[in-house]
Amino acid sequence: MSVLSSISLLSDAKYFDDKNSKFNELKENLDHKTTKKRLSAMKRLIAMMTLGRDVSSFFPDVVKNVIVDNTEIKKLVYMFLTHYAEDNQELALLAINTLQKDLGSSNQRVRANALRAMSSISIKVVIPLVMIALNNAVRDTSSYVRKAAACAVPKVWRTDPSKKPELVEMIAELLSNTEPNVLGASIFAFNQVCPERLDLLHIHFRKICALLADFDYFGQAVTLKVLTRYARTQFLTPFRKKQAGKDDDDSDDDGGFDADEPFYDNDEDEDEKKDPDEYNMDPDHRLLIRSATILLNSADSAVITGVCSLMFSIAPIHEARQCAPAIARHLSNYREIQYVVLTNVSTMAAKRPSMFRQYVKMFFVYFDDPAFIRTLKLDILAHLASDGTIGPILLELFSYTHHYDGDFVNQAIRTIGRCAMTIPDVAERCLHMLLRLVSTSTETVVAQAISVIRQLLQRDPKSHVSIIKRMAKLLFKVKIAMARTALVWIVGEYREMIPKVAPDCLRQLAKTFKEEDVEVKLQVLNLAVKLYLSNPKETSLLFKYIMDLSKNDQNFDVRDRARMVRSLFFKKKGEALNDPSTELKTKTKMLMKRCFLWAKPVPETENPFKARETLTLGSLSHVVQHSVQGYQALPEFPTVAPDRSVREPPRSALDEVADRRRAKASRKYSNVDDFYKSSSDSDSDEDTDSSDSDEDEDTSDSDEEDKPKQKRVKKTKDDDHGNDEDSDSSSSGSDSDSNSDSDSDSDSDS
Repeated sequence: MSVLSSISLLSDAKYFDDKNSKFNELKENLDHKTTKKRLSAMKRLIAMMTLGRDVSSFFPDVVKNVIVDNTEIKKLVYMFLTHYAEDNQELALLAINTLQKDLGSSNQRVRANALRAMSSISIKVVIPLVMIALNNAVRDTSSYVRKAAACAVPKVWRTDPSKKPELVEMIAELLSNTEPNVLGASIFAFNQVCPERLDLLHIHFRKICALLADFDYFGQAVTLKVLTRYARTQFLTPFRKKQAGKDDDDSDDDGGFDADEPFYDNDEDEDEKKDPDEYNMDPDHRLLIRSATILLNSADSAVITGVCSLMFSIAPIHEARQCAPAIARHLSNYREIQYVVLTNVSTMAAKRPSMFRQYVKMFFVYFDDPAFIRTLKLDILAHLASDGTIGPILLELFSYTHHYDGDFVNQAIRTIGRCAMTIPDVAERCLHMLLRLVSTSTETVVAQAISVIRQLLQRDPKSHVSIIKRMAKLLFKVKIAMARTALVWIVGEYREMIPKVAPDCLRQLAKTFKEEDVEVKLQVLNLAVKLYLSNPKETSLLFKYIMDLSKNDQNFDVRDRARMVRSLFFKKKGEALNDPSTELKTKTKMLMKRCFLWAKPVPETENPFKARETLTLGSLSHVVQHSVQGYQALPEFPTVAPDRSVREPPRSALDEVADRRRAKASRKYSNVDDFYKSSSDSDSDEDTDSSDSDEDEDTSDSDEEDKPKQKRVKKTKDDDHGNDEDSDSSSSGSDSDSNSDSDSDSDSDS
């Protein structure tokens, strides 16, 4: 059968060949008497519709085939009808009677397909009929039909939002199902129609957690998102507050909380003595985490992403570390899936790097990784850098500098700089590594390395005077504009550390000023101002010469900068000393001097994906780095624990009776004194219970007997009850004696 089915599937590929598509022949086959011809014509139409061709002209001929009894033809007709019903509303109404008839079919698949097609017709006139069909389908005996009803609820809501109250009631009824496929579809409808009504999930929370592993992949992915939002509103945060004066590299988004702090004092031994200030996790909170952890073995990447998002948002750090091995399995999947998984890992590593530090090698770049994957992996490696992982990370990053892609090489060099800024202890090592790159022959690599060295020198310039001198010497070798701009800035910023080298650099730059790029000319102009303000005796002539060159430059930015500086530092002929403008110019000159000679702030580490950190993991907004329509932000944890009794199922009278009997059966005594002490109290309770049970039995018997017999039975019962009291007082009031007495009572009653 498997071979025949595969052959039939391969034979259906011929319907996608447009060369054999003849419209007249298709119309004839749609009206043909044989089922085979009609089925072939419908397959041809669906194939043409899939290819993007407009076949709406066949709508009247297709609608006629709704009455065909063949299930396969009906499915194809429903697909065609759903696609073109909005453009042919009047003709689509002709099929409503047939769809309503199919809703009463004995075949569950026919009923489900009819409901699916009827709800997909986006016409408001049909909505009342669809609502009637949904009311019946929600209570259908078949779980397949109830699942179809759950999937149809969002379609009706999108067509007519005014029906939301009735649809919410249907969702509440669908959530009471115990079949996993129906429950998963119901949660999907809940998330689409009324995601703010989390109160509907209270009494079903434990059932959903218990059945979560039995859902299909789509249902699991949606349910995990819903449960994450539910947990953030119903449970307290499991993260402990930061201790005063404690240094922690791992930051967390929940202000005032340390995400990397373990939930227990010792992760390896949970039975040890705990901190009295530690949060006592709610049992339902623990149930959710335990149910989600089971799904880490799933083969679906969407489920794994949902579990990681849930564990990252509501679980302690030592439990969230379980997600790393599951993520590693999906890094060899399709590149599109890799991208989505790595975007989530990048955000998690930025906030909780300890989750993935022991798995750092699985984020190394492979030779066949595309550019967008390589960029994300470099960002993750920068977040995972620590004292224990910096060694292999730096070696790996240095090997990337020999890659054939120039953009990737520049990104790897910038990542080395990020690692040096994150861990100051390895800054010296990173500097020497970058200096090795400066000596290479590739100009783009040299330019990027010099730019990163400039940022690293700002952290501790006094300890790297030799490197500053070396950078000044490179000014006469490097030809790339970006690198020359960085070198000129280094010479001007640290001019006091190289007092003899800086004027000579300005002299050499004055010779090549006309041939320099615009950004280099602006930096040379700034260098001339800095040297003139700090050492005017040696650089005043060079300063005037560069001012004259800039004054007549072709670029207007250079000309404007030169004229502004000239007006501040040079006096005009005939200008009086007591002129009010002179005083203003003096103040402006002082401000300009402070601006040029002021110590520059140390640059901070730049994260190219920082916009993702505020968005919910696993959402479309998180992937595209901005909020899109329908985005739901993750709520904050409550400050006061909500009432957990709302998740208790409603209790009936039978449950209370069972609890009372269970408590009586489990009653135990610690010693003999307690046994005799409580015997007097328990005798009266047991006699009362036994008399109540006897009266119930007598009442049931009285329905079958006449009134004289009722009096006789009641008299006998009273006599036996008196005997029971005597026997109970003489015997110690034990449970076994009372049970035997009740047995004797029933015998005497019968």
